[in-house]
Amino acid sequence: MPGILPMKVIKMGANAHMRIAQACDRCRSKKIRCDGVRPCCTQCANVGFECKTSDKLSRRAFPRGYTESLEERVRALETEVRELKDLLDEKDEKIDMLTRIHPQRQSPPTRLPQPQSRNSSSPTPPSDARVDSPSGDDVTFTVQQSPFLTEDSLTDSYFVGTSSGSSFLESFKHKVQEKGRSAAEIKPADLLKTAARHTAKTNNNHIISPLQARPPPRLASDQFVNVFFQEWAPLFPILHRPTFLSLYEQFINAPESVTDKKSIAQLYLVFSLAALSQGSSQYVETSSIELQWQTALQQIQTEQSLATLQCLLLAQLFCMQKGDCSQLLTYKALAISLSARLGLHQSQKRFALGTLTCETRKKVFWTLYTIDSFSAVQLGLPTQIKDDEVFCEMPVDADDEYINEKGFQPSLPGESTRLSSALALFRAAKILSKVLDKAYPALPSYELSSKQLASLAQELDWWQASLAPHLRLPFAQDKPSVGTVSSRSPLLSLTYHYIRALIHRPVVCSSVTTTSSSPSMLAMASSCKHMAQIMGLLTERGLSFSFCLNKEELLVMSGFGLLMQGLDLDDGSKVLKDNQRTLALIISQLDQMKAPEGSAFRRVACSFLPMTPQPPPARPVTASFSRHASDGSMPAPQHSTIPAAMKQQFKAMTSKIPWPDANKSDDIKNLRRMTHIGIPMYKRPANAQSQPVLSNPEAARLSRSEPARSPQDPNALNNTPKAAVTSGATQLDRSQSRTNLNLDYLSFSSGMSTPVFESQHRLTQGQQSDWERLLATIDNGQTNIFDNIYGGPPVDLLQDSS
Repeated sequence: MPGILPMKVIKMGANAHMRIAQACDRCRSKKIRCDGVRPCCTQCANVGFECKTSDKLSRRAFPRGYTESLEERVRALETEVRELKDLLDEKDEKIDMLTRIHPQRQSPPTRLPQPQSRNSSSPTPPSDARVDSPSGDDVTFTVQQSPFLTEDSLTDSYFVGTSSGSSFLESFKHKVQEKGRSAAEIKPADLLKTAARHTAKTNNNHIISPLQARPPPRLASDQFVNVFFQEWAPLFPILHRPTFLSLYEQFINAPESVTDKKSIAQLYLVFSLAALSQGSSQYVETSSIELQWQTALQQIQTEQSLATLQCLLLAQLFCMQKGDCSQLLTYKALAISLSARLGLHQSQKRFALGTLTCETRKKVFWTLYTIDSFSAVQLGLPTQIKDDEVFCEMPVDADDEYINEKGFQPSLPGESTRLSSALALFRAAKILSKVLDKAYPALPSYELSSKQLASLAQELDWWQASLAPHLRLPFAQDKPSVGTVSSRSPLLSLTYHYIRALIHRPVVCSSVTTTSSSPSMLAMASSCKHMAQIMGLLTERGLSFSFCLNKEELLVMSGFGLLMQGLDLDDGSKVLKDNQRTLALIISQLDQMKAPEGSAFRRVACSFLPMTPQPPPARPVTASFSRHASDGSMPAPQHSTIPAAMKQQFKAMTSKIPWPDANKSDDIKNLRRMTHIGIPMYKRPANAQSQPVLSNPEAARLSRSEPARSPQDPNALNNTPKAAVTSGATQLDRSQSRTNLNLDYLSFSSGMSTPVFESQHRLTQGQQSDWERLLATIDNGQTNIFDNIYGGPPVDLLQDSS
């Protein structure tokens, strides 16, 4: 309770005088002496006040670890505040851009939320899914296909549509040339992995070899199977998991018993896909695995069976990941023809099939539909499967373990299935097919309107809003959440931004006047930024890029989307600085993958980004030859900070020493310098460590707090050769010419340094013995010049010998 707290008592000096450690509140506020009488001090009792002591003072310092942790938290908070401030500045800049574009648009009146009926199956569109075009205005523009064929020295010239990456790079070159800048570095053949000449050499030299029954190492094959069914199968349900696992067990136990070419092709395709998506070949040589499934697939590609179609789908995924367009065209044509032959595009309810066979056919067809849509974008060609010819139902949301030929087995209620991510991807593929049909038709010239693109963007936003919570990737502070443990939600978010960038690309690449602040440009650049961040998240979390796109090309296309926006931005723009950080992330990922396109993209990115101003070079800081080899980065004092009383005390102490003549002071300093035999006499760089490099390895192990550089024997200096003394004096003169402050010399004047005498004379034995003894005892820690001030044993040397 206040007023009852025991007061701390401090004993002052050797006498019996005592005083309290803390005064009461009234005495502290009035700054008067408090006698500390309990329960009420004399001052409070005289005036009738209640004597209270509200807080207890503690003169002990906080623990070092606690203070350092607080400092670290403060630094982290300051960094986060700076990032948030930059993010707010970027948001404000975007808002200002949109305000300048549509100044006449007024904010809509606030409406109360309408209750949604329970039987409504369609999700409510998000509030930010509005059309980025003025209300009532429908901007129409014309898009023309390129009149040129893409030339290739290894194959015939081929056609590439407006949806391909090559067409986007050509539009970027055209924008650059309109601004009068050089675009010589922009070569699609060097920047995009899907160029045909990258793979034609390997395909021409491909030699079919006989099949080998020897499987890869068990550790590698088990890892490949796990990666495929954990990363690939949830998005591309091509294989029936229990059936494949039984085949894999038979292959591991008795490889020679597996003679079916379709089974061998499936096994090695699973191995190749997992190894390629992981980007590692530490266990086996991936080229030998690839050769096995290519050999088996070539022998069965004319067979009309569902297993052959499954192999062709796996081969297409491999080619899309690798960027092999020539093989992709072959496998795609075979797969679509075989699918139509098997009747997969028809309604499966019409056929008398078992439940497992029917569901497998549905999954295979919609996987083929998804691959057809994404490969059409990659190739710049129209889709081969038309929506008006598709009557196949969506698969039932049930995993493979709960399906057999007789029907569906009961599963755990409320548990999400692995197939739910594939169903979401199938719905996104339908939107992508519609985008390709309306925004990228196979016409030499066509017209687009902003309302058409806005309706596509709105449908895509509805798809994202309808995703289950476990399939969404939340973004916090314009960055993806790092709490994900699987690649399904990041890849579905990547799908959303990939299609969103495709929707807004025609406006950005058209002849319509578009600036960096146009809604379409902002939407496309934002999606490109998020795609780069998602791929960085997958790399950071160690997840596979198990998707039907080439990772290198996707990174390059994202980078060019940001460069397209930066063409009209000022050098000091916050958006441009944020784009620079994203481009640095893209370049680092390309370098980490050792992609050949990385160096070409780095040159292009550096040529279109403003030069970062280099900071002025720091002035080199010379080493201070202090007694304990202090850090050279600390500035030397510009004036004497020794108190006057301390100076007088030291003068009284040293007045009893027989000082040598003035012309011999240089020799004394030289001999004093010879005690520091380990300190290098050269200028240290500014970034050097605080501990100087010692010439003697034994001396390097000594503690910095130990004054162990001086000799123990004071007479040892007398045996120093004259040449060594002369060398030390020469080095001292050079150091003095660089105006290094001598911290070992205790100056009593207010000047910066002491004069240097040119004469050099050797001291006699009797004149220097006392002075050297004093310096040696001080260096060895035996004597302190402040002992007479704070108490301690007397200095024997300084006592009067008389």
